[in-house]
Amino acid sequence: MHLNRRVWTAGGRVVGTTLQHYRILDLLGRGGMGEVYLADDTKLGRRVAVKMLPPDVAGDRERRARFTREASVLASLNHPNIVTIHAVESVDRHDFIVMELVDGEPLDRVIARGGLRVEQLLALATEMADALAAAHDQGVIHRDLKPSNVMVTPDGHAKILDFGLARRARNLSDGSTLQETASELTRAGTFLGTVPYMSPEQVQGGPVDARSDVFSFGVVLYEMAVGRPPFPGSTLAEITASILRDSPPPVDAVRADLPQGLARIVRRSVEKDPERRYQSAKEVRNELNDLTKEIAAERVLASARAAPPAGTSRFRVSAKLALGAVSLFALAAVWSVGRPVLERFRDPGRAAESPIRSLAVLPFQAQMSGTEQEYLVEGMHDALVTDLSKISALRVISRTSVLRYRDTTRPIPEIARELGVDAVVEGSVLLAEGRVRVTAQLIRGATDTHVWADSYDRDLENVLRLLSEIAGAIAREIHVVVTREEQDRLVSAPAASPEVQELYLKARFFTSSVQAGDLRKAIDLYRQAIDRDDMFAPAHAGLAQAELLTGFFGSAPLDASMSRAESAARRAFALDPTLAAAHSALGLIKLYYRWDWTATVEFKRALELNPNDVFARHGLADHAAFTGNHDESLRQVELARQSDPLSPLALLPVPAHLEFARHYDEAIRVATEILELFPDNRSARALLGDVLLRTGANERALDAYRRAAEGNATLLEAIERGYRAGGAQGLKRAMADHYAARGGDNLVTVATLYAAAGEPERALDWLDKAIQARRPQVLHVKMHPDFDSLHGNPRYESLLKRIGFPE
Repeated sequence: MHLNRRVWTAGGRVVGTTLQHYRILDLLGRGGMGEVYLADDTKLGRRVAVKMLPPDVAGDRERRARFTREASVLASLNHPNIVTIHAVESVDRHDFIVMELVDGEPLDRVIARGGLRVEQLLALATEMADALAAAHDQGVIHRDLKPSNVMVTPDGHAKILDFGLARRARNLSDGSTLQETASELTRAGTFLGTVPYMSPEQVQGGPVDARSDVFSFGVVLYEMAVGRPPFPGSTLAEITASILRDSPPPVDAVRADLPQGLARIVRRSVEKDPERRYQSAKEVRNELNDLTKEIAAERVLASARAAPPAGTSRFRVSAKLALGAVSLFALAAVWSVGRPVLERFRDPGRAAESPIRSLAVLPFQAQMSGTEQEYLVEGMHDALVTDLSKISALRVISRTSVLRYRDTTRPIPEIARELGVDAVVEGSVLLAEGRVRVTAQLIRGATDTHVWADSYDRDLENVLRLLSEIAGAIAREIHVVVTREEQDRLVSAPAASPEVQELYLKARFFTSSVQAGDLRKAIDLYRQAIDRDDMFAPAHAGLAQAELLTGFFGSAPLDASMSRAESAARRAFALDPTLAAAHSALGLIKLYYRWDWTATVEFKRALELNPNDVFARHGLADHAAFTGNHDESLRQVELARQSDPLSPLALLPVPAHLEFARHYDEAIRVATEILELFPDNRSARALLGDVLLRTGANERALDAYRRAAEGNATLLEAIERGYRAGGAQGLKRAMADHYAARGGDNLVTVATLYAAAGEPERALDWLDKAIQARRPQVLHVKMHPDFDSLHGNPRYESLLKRIGFPE
């Protein structure tokens, strides 16, 4: 088939012509980059769009090259909101592109009919931004984005057309990005492109990259919002001058029903300086998505407030979705800065329900990407838990126990039942442009009904005070008694720069994991915060805890760690005597390193300041056991367990103190329950083995030891050999020999095993070494059953005197 030249008219129309197997039916439109026709694809039986150069420019080498380039660019793109290319053909030196036929009407016509509703505007704009982002990912810059190049389909979707001016970004010899010179941008005194939608750098012939498309998109978005372009003028000179000079009125000032969030997105998109614009179309798309969800959330909450009180799970799901969406709202676009976007809503019938006296704060959802941001959010979660823990009338579950519910879909009643709480708090965090938004909701555990919800926006420098404010709001809602001292502590959160608070909150996240590597990261972050603000007391208290834990668990030299921990704790105390963490750290150092029995004063003060301080509870429990008050020691470890019911650090002392109190059957039961929660916990397995041996259940004990030693072939072989050779005592002796050969931080463990194996002198030798090294665990020997046989042994009693146990 060939082109019938006789059908060309003065206007360049080819209607009635057949090009290969494409029958031209009608002219759809024409522009500077070509003419587009409706055609039948007779081979595949479908309607298509055919774009070709008019005959008067078909011989222009530059125009043909640009036309071919558009085909190449389109062929590389595959996105539902970009027109699809089917083929590139040539007949008698006439090139044409066969494309998807997009039904609908151009966006400029849709705008001309009176503007767009907010929902329609956001839906179309989000699709356009996503399409641009996909093009940019392929290195394609459009350079001629305007309403007439966007088609709106009958079902309300956007399709970007006409990539005739598109270029692939490339690096120049000087390392800069693609740059169009003035001669490339003009031809015969006319700009290539559409001036009212050009970026400042484009009209000046400067470097052009994806940010130029972002500017053009912002211009289109402005027109979609208010019905006219932002840079007016009757001549090219007036329009270009306006692009380079003028700042258009905010769209929400022109049209009152538009959200301020949209005004901010438009304003930032049309910044003159590319460095101040969004740096990618993806950023714009994400902002539009966030704004869409925020508006949807407002409507859901408005509907929930207007509806009759409901406690069904369906209501909870709706409200939860709403709160999750509102947390995505871009912070700089807050409609009423400093005023909560979410109004409180209450169930009028809840007054008759039982009071809330215990709660858990589930892990916050981070509504932005990036590991560093997520660490900061985790630290904020930990800080809110700590603030709530300051209220003595409220039992608050520690952070370590709620982490297992980070991404759970389990029902709230089930979570509340497992944690043993009356209510849970859910929250999400968004950080952007130096501001933070936290949304929070309080949900009654048994009935899954909402008690309270609120949203808070602050500068990052006020984030710690914001968390204290949320804690106070929750306390007021559930009507718990907050003492004057507790209230003062909540409202007097320490001030610091945003950078210092961010370092501190990230450090809190790493401290809470209690893993050696994470503790080292925490120490480094705390020190960075202190270097920037030595007066920030919480950073000193956090550093004290992290240093103490590294020394206690043997991941750093004990003397140096304890010295640094004590120095940091005393500095924290000097700056702020109301920090519970400073008191508990000082107490732990006094008790386990200084063997100073007045440590109980610090523990008791820590619990006055934070009744949920697990470290202080364990310190009091050990002190009570030293003096033979096992009832009090068991009470303290149980209170610690209630505050942190799913943390091995809080759970393991319970069966250990039951063993100290010689309640072996109960210790077996609790250790078994711990292993149901944490099947791979080696410490719980070994403890279970110890207690089972005491009850004569040797085979069960052997199985527990085997499972505790899984993966350690040398230890497993020693256990098997020792048990075969000498039963329970042989097993203990073989384990003692194994750990003794390894050296390191096992001094107390080896002494205890040799005592159980009936090797008193060897046990005392190792105990002597442990006392000289001031190992914290050495304090447990006084109440440990394995040392019962040494009571009355002069050397043993002499060693205890060196420790100086209280009478």
